[in-house]
Amino acid sequence: MKRLAMLHILAFILVIVLNTLAVVLPLNGKSTGELSNQYPNLFTPAGLTFSIWSLIYLLLLGFTIYQAIILFKNRYPLSKRIAGISWPFIINCLANASWIIAWHYEQVLLSVSIMLVILISLITIHEKLQIALPSKPFAQKLWLDLPFSIYLGWISIATIANITALLVHLKWNGAGVDPRLWTVIMISIGAILNIFMVLSKNNIAFGFVGVWALTGIIIKRKVADGEHINLVIFCAQICISLIAVSIILQILKYWNRSTMPILKSDQVAESER
Repeated sequence: MKRLAMLHILAFILVIVLNTLAVVLPLNGKSTGELSNQYPNLFTPAGLTFSIWSLIYLLLLGFTIYQAIILFKNRYPLSKRIAGISWPFIINCLANASWIIAWHYEQVLLSVSIMLVILISLITIHEKLQIALPSKPFAQKLWLDLPFSIYLGWISIATIANITALLVHLKWNGAGVDPRLWTVIMISIGAILNIFMVLSKNNIAFGFVGVWALTGIIIKRKVADGEHINLVIFCAQICISLIAVSIILQILKYWNRSTMPILKSDQVAESER
């Protein structure tokens, strides 16, 4: 167990080192944002939206410390669950670091392939940890569920953006379809995925990430195009509203579940009088 803990720590350090080099050097002489601007499209959100990476890495740092404590003390059965996501997590970290290199050296097709590995590894972690089940201690929700929920939520959107950048790189003309319509389709797909994750998988954090990403698209389009791309802005606003409704419905569902036992106990007490 201790060896697994150390492997997780080393894998996370690799991610932080590569991401730091990408910013400080930067790799290949271009920042991540500059490279993104080379593939202009209507789906790319405002630059401030990418600040969510700071939150993701902070939460992953918390996970790395938490898993080390659990595995070093071998707290069964939680240690067994964390060991169960060991290889998906290590693969995820290696893919994350590799994506930085591929993206900065403008290997866009390779970056999409690596992004899919990141996505699949996160889905695997999500399923193995049974993320977002209500009956979990707070520490597990904070350091296991939350980091990978937000990470998966963002990568789900980032995968669509990465594929879009590849299509721009390949100079695909959209089969003659208006770029605004393609963007509406992609936004709608992202929204459907978010609503599914919230209502079917009980992952409210995933939904908040979707709202954050779509808000970034609205900000970018308003700054870049004013009212000329109002179809994209309108679609994003509608999708944000639908995701927000699904989040509210899920919160109310949890609320009803938590209050139901109290109401039942009160009814039993009343009948015994």
